[in-house]
This record gives sequence, C-alpha cells and structure tokens, in this order.
Amino acid sequence: MVELKGEIHIVDLPGFTEAPWIHIHSNGYYLSYAYPFPEKTAYAMSKSITGPWEYKGILNERAGNCNTNHQSIIYNDF
Repeated sequence: MVELKGEIHIVDLPGFTEAPWIHIHSNGYYLSYAYPFPEKTAYAMSKSITGPWEYKGILNERAGNCNTNHQSIIYNDF
C-alpha cells in the first residue's frame, strides 16, 4: 500500500463517478476512472500527482452487456 501525506485535493473531471486509478509513466501522471453510467473508462493527465488534471478522453467504451467498468493499468517498462 502506498499513501500520500497531505491534504485532500478535489479532482473535478468530466463524468467522474468512481474507481480512480493513478499511475506514473514517462514523468507524467495518469488518472483513469469510471465515466457515467453505464460506465466507460476515461482518463486525465497531469505533471503533478496533485494536479491540475487535464481530461484526455475515453480509454474504452461500455464493456459488452455489463453496466459497470473499472480498470487498472499495467505497462511493461523493460
């Protein structure tokens, strides 16, 4: 478990509902999250983990016959 020390920051992104997931890649932070019901997965980017976050778009559309869509990001840094 990794946690950040400090105050809570409000993240105001289009369509944010739940399931935030933050990861860092190539000196940038990526925040993916569930987008309105029936859920899609959207993402935003920032140069700082505390923002500001810039909405970038939809990662994937509604998943088949399921109304919820939560994610995790795995990448290979080899």
